[in-house]
Amino acid sequence: MVRISDILRRGRDEEEPRKDKAQQVQQEKEEKPPLPAQDKPKKEKPPKKAKRQSRKKTSSEPSAKDSSVEEKEPVASHVEIARVIMEKTRAGRPRSDEIYQELIALIKTVLDKAAKREPIRGRDILLRIDRAVDQMALAADELMALVSNSTPDNYLYAHSVNVSLLSIRLGLGLGYNKSRLSELGLAGFLCDIGMVKVLDITRQPRKLTPDEYEKVKEHPVYGTEILEKIKDLSKVVIYVTHQEHERINGSGYPRGLTMGDIDENARIVGLLDVYEALTHPRPHRKRLLPYEAIQEMIRNRDQFDHDLLKALIEEIGIYPIGSWVELNTGETAIVTSLNKGFPLQPTVNVIADSEGHKLKEAKSVELPAQAAIFIKRPLSESEPSK
Repeated sequence: MVRISDILRRGRDEEEPRKDKAQQVQQEKEEKPPLPAQDKPKKEKPPKKAKRQSRKKTSSEPSAKDSSVEEKEPVASHVEIARVIMEKTRAGRPRSDEIYQELIALIKTVLDKAAKREPIRGRDILLRIDRAVDQMALAADELMALVSNSTPDNYLYAHSVNVSLLSIRLGLGLGYNKSRLSELGLAGFLCDIGMVKVLDITRQPRKLTPDEYEKVKEHPVYGTEILEKIKDLSKVVIYVTHQEHERINGSGYPRGLTMGDIDENARIVGLLDVYEALTHPRPHRKRLLPYEAIQEMIRNRDQFDHDLLKALIEEIGIYPIGSWVELNTGETAIVTSLNKGFPLQPTVNVIADSEGHKLKEAKSVELPAQAAIFIKRPLSESEPSK
């Protein structure tokens, strides 16, 4: 059995042989002209330490000494927690939830036009994706708290937006500049546009028949045909749409390409397309918890770029922002931020005590600094309110 810890350990063991290559890449970067400040999203990210200090100053987050509780009542929902996270650093810049809803409205319009074969303006889409990239650099935690959202009326809406945001976040962690992040986010946003031609099949409240699945597997070709008619659209976006369902072991579609023939952007979007799909409900199945989805992907690791799978674990997390967890103390908590280098030890807000009573005020705990406290298990959305 392959464990998540094995993937992380193997990544550390492989780090040394990659140092020479990293140094060579760094030398090449130094020979190029410096990028503008906005092309370096990493520098725009506020330090996590500052965020923690900001949280400590809020009246809603007392010190760990406050253990007062009130009568047992339902714990806050994912949407409420996302709202609390977003309110922490919102002043003076766009709201993350507004940007998310703008993207939902945009993908509805794009898919509707694609279905009707109406013209689609690529430049307008890119401007919205650029805005999302800027917001991700400033407030990644806020946006990542929203990717648990789904759109029951048509799963493809939230799926497209979530894959785009997840792709931007992973690219940010990989050190991509702004232009490449925008290109990657745009590719994730449009990668499943060809599904408009087979949406009636995918909405079936049951597992697809072999014949139906073969028809669905044609959607990358349909998507490529649609995107080739859009002006001001990067060729990379078209390549990603055609290749994101390819797998490095040759088991993917539509062409059965292997590692060396699949564009890196397509490998990223393809990885996150699977992760997003597993962690959200579909008409014929329930969602998996992020922890369970990661385990499933590790079991099928021969399909994915191992370096990117490791980056997914470290940058987006085994316990992503917004995840419910039970601590070994018996307390219920929600993940509020990740800690670089400690994928199994995020920062959490304790919401309820070991008896299930909701705390009057949430208690923030940085797990890397608490050797005796750790996550016992992930919780489903319904468990905290039981």
